[in-house]
Amino acid sequence: MKKGLFRKRGMALPAIGFAVVIGLMLILVATTVWHGEWVVGQMQSAVAEHSKKLGLANTMFSAARERSFNAVTMVLSPDQDGLEDLINRHYMLGSQYMAAREQLLAMPLNAEERRLIDEQFRVVRVTHPLLTQALDLFLMGEIKPARELLIQRIIPSQNQLLEILSQQANLQHAAMQSLLVQVEASQREHERLAIGMGMLALVLAVVVAIYITRRLAHAADQVFAKTTLETVTEAVVVTDDRQVVRYINPAAERLTGLSLDQANARPVAEVLKLTPPAQPGYPFKLINRLGQMVDVEYAVSDIHGDDRHLGAVWVLHDVTYTLSIASQLAYQASHDPLTGLPNRRAFELALEETLKTNRNQPQPHVVGFLDLDMFKIVNDSCGHAAGDELLKQIGRLFQDKMRTSDLLARLGGDEFGFLLRGCGIDDARKVADSLLAAVRDYRFSWDGRPFTLGASIGLSEIKDFAAPPEALIEQADSACYAAKDRGRNQVCVYSASEAEERGRRDEMEWANRIQRALDEDRFVLYGQPIILLDQAPPAESHKVEILVRMVDTDGTLIPPSAFMPAADRFNLMPAIDRWVIRHTLAWAGGDIGRRYSHIAINLSGASVAKTDLYDFIVEQMQASGANPAAICFEITESAAMADFKQCTACVQALREMGCKFALDDFGTGIASFSYLKNLGMDYLKIDGNYVREMQYDLYHYSMTEAIHRVGHAMGLKTMAEFVETEESLQKLKDLGVDYAQGYKIAPPQPLDSLK
Repeated sequence: MKKGLFRKRGMALPAIGFAVVIGLMLILVATTVWHGEWVVGQMQSAVAEHSKKLGLANTMFSAARERSFNAVTMVLSPDQDGLEDLINRHYMLGSQYMAAREQLLAMPLNAEERRLIDEQFRVVRVTHPLLTQALDLFLMGEIKPARELLIQRIIPSQNQLLEILSQQANLQHAAMQSLLVQVEASQREHERLAIGMGMLALVLAVVVAIYITRRLAHAADQVFAKTTLETVTEAVVVTDDRQVVRYINPAAERLTGLSLDQANARPVAEVLKLTPPAQPGYPFKLINRLGQMVDVEYAVSDIHGDDRHLGAVWVLHDVTYTLSIASQLAYQASHDPLTGLPNRRAFELALEETLKTNRNQPQPHVVGFLDLDMFKIVNDSCGHAAGDELLKQIGRLFQDKMRTSDLLARLGGDEFGFLLRGCGIDDARKVADSLLAAVRDYRFSWDGRPFTLGASIGLSEIKDFAAPPEALIEQADSACYAAKDRGRNQVCVYSASEAEERGRRDEMEWANRIQRALDEDRFVLYGQPIILLDQAPPAESHKVEILVRMVDTDGTLIPPSAFMPAADRFNLMPAIDRWVIRHTLAWAGGDIGRRYSHIAINLSGASVAKTDLYDFIVEQMQASGANPAAICFEITESAAMADFKQCTACVQALREMGCKFALDDFGTGIASFSYLKNLGMDYLKIDGNYVREMQYDLYHYSMTEAIHRVGHAMGLKTMAEFVETEESLQKLKDLGVDYAQGYKIAPPQPLDSLK
């Protein structure tokens, strides 16, 4: 009786143990599958969301940029008959921008995304009524005041909007890159989990199989052992000491495609046709009876008994599904979800790999950048479903024109990139021409409405194989925009010498225009008020910075950002500075100018380096009757450091006369604090880039605070520029900054209008 009881217990305990082991194996498999599907689902959702955000951000930026170009065209166009078309295009681009903005607002946004959209709305809210006013003036034939309004108010606001939109596009691009890094990390995590789970399941299965195989030697245990093996989820194959199959469980039957009767008494090499992996760390390939390839991990353990070798147990784990999950993750990380083409990251990686290979095996390669010209019309008039379908169809159309060695990718929005490996620039032109022809001949139809498309293509021949991929794509992008400028539906090849020559021609043209403006006295002065911050409310400002504008031959105003680079390159800045000094001092000596206690005049580095500058200023002071104590000359860090000895001598001589000095854009140059002390400044102007961003970024806030503290420690008054919001103004007050100027306080105004 006791013997029977012990026997039952002896069989029950292993059965319970095996049930636990099998349960653990099932949990491991289920966990791996669930984790893989969860990761895929999460990444699919995130990639789709960020792809859409990036596309909308690019659409908004493109529409705003085209709108800004359109505004410039309205300003400069001599053809008054074409103004109506330009105005209609302006409204159309505004509609494109607003449609994309509304879609973006409907999506989940983080704090930074929301802030940038709010900033855009703030700029648009200011610009829109001005634009309406300018368009009304155009329609009434008041061209000159409309152009002045565009140049002075609207175009600067449009440029500000473009800067914000560029930040937004960069933010979305960075978010997408970060997401792709997360996808790759999740892929690696899932692979590690799958391998770990698989190995653990394999070890457990081996333990089970060995135990059961040994129990098979006892007839009384055969029923129990067989039943247990049939419930094991791993494939188990048992061989004798001659490596002949004696048993396979149902899981092994499913894996190999052979029944127990078909596998029994056959050599194990015929039943398990295993192919080793091409690289270490990858699974083996098992070819089943139907010729299908299955990815497996396996382990073999010998069976010993009575001091002799009885055979072996083979345990195989099918990892095909696990690898498919990893493959899905890798695909999603490197492909555009809409078109199925490689994405920008995959394109950059492929380009980088091509560059590495080419260092050992030199070959010609060309990078191409293609931009669809009519995509926005389809997208806006028919909806995003039509736009998505167009991109799918056009992607397949382009893919058919590529060779097997080429790579086509969707870079974002309606932009495509292609890498032509082993292809010279002449052959690349032929490929690009075939793409243009394919687009011209293609007709897209949506709800019965046909659309004719166009494209512009830029090509960049790879000559510097040490260049980063981003630089090569940027070159092709630059060539693409050159093709657009030449009338669209064209191919343009990037040429550094051509680009430099074009830049030189432009600068020479500007130099001639500047010289004629100097000869004809076509410059005007503007003033931007400066306020004292420790008064609430601030008292009426009696401080002003003088700014200069050039007047073109047709009366339009040209901002300094347009002509200053050429003036600096062709050494025309001293002449411009002296024009400004002469006219400013004449104004300072007049009735209105005498009411100002602080009149700031900017000096360029080239002017400060002139040894006769002091004599010229003294001469103009005497001629104008201006008060030297009211004049403050502003010089930048870089100007001061270019010729420190001459700069120090000039500053000292003018300060002895009673003039004051301010170091402009402090924080961007290379001046040390000891140099700052030796220069003998009265004011320290905090660089506007720090001030503009201080309310959003801790680094910029800290830099603003540090510069302010250094200035006060040296006995200098501090002054902040580019103050554009109430928040930044309040933060500057809290820090104790002395003075401020910017659009929040007052925009630049014609000097004659200052009271």
